[in-house]
Amino acid sequence: MVGGGATVTLVPFANEHLEPFRALAQDPLVLRFTRFPDPLPLGFAEAWLARYEAGRAAGTMEGFAVLADGGFAGIAVVPEIDRSRGAAELGYAVSPELRGRGVAAAALALLTRWAFDDAGIARAELQIGAANEASKRVAANCGYWHDHTEPNVQVKPGRIEDTEHWVREQPVNSA
Repeated sequence: MVGGGATVTLVPFANEHLEPFRALAQDPLVLRFTRFPDPLPLGFAEAWLARYEAGRAAGTMEGFAVLADGGFAGIAVVPEIDRSRGAAELGYAVSPELRGRGVAAAALALLTRWAFDDAGIARAELQIGAANEASKRVAANCGYWHDHTEPNVQVKPGRIEDTEHWVREQPVNSA
C-alpha cells in the first residue's frame, strides 16, 4: 500500500506496457537519471522490451511493469544478474503523476524481494546519480545503504557525473 491506499504490484513487462512506457521514457527526469539515450531513438521501446525478453529467457536480466491499482505506474528492472557474485543491479522509474506517493519505494521493496527470493541473489545493488536525492531517499527507506561513490562516470554519451552505489544484502538465516 502507498499514500492514498494504492496497491502496487509488479508484472513481467510485455507488449501491453509499451505505450505508457514510451511516455515514461520521454520524461525529463527519467532521461536525466537513467541510462536511456537522449534523445530516444526511433523504436527504442520495442528494442528495450526485446532486450529484456532475451535477458529473461537467459536468466541474466528481468523487467517488470509497476502497476498501482492495476494501472501502469512505471518500471522496475534488473539490468544485470551476476550469478557468479550472487549479485544483481536493480533500478526503477515512476510516472511523474505518481512520484512522491510511495510508489517507487513499494516497487523497489517488491523488486528487492523478487531478487532475493526468486532470483536467488544475496546482494542487491543500485547505481544512483549523486544529484538524484529522491532516488537516494527511496533506497534508504527500503533498507539500502550508500556503499561508495564513483566519480566521473560516463552515464551516457555527453553526460559524466558522480554515481553512488547503494547496496542491500540478503539477511543470513542462522538456524
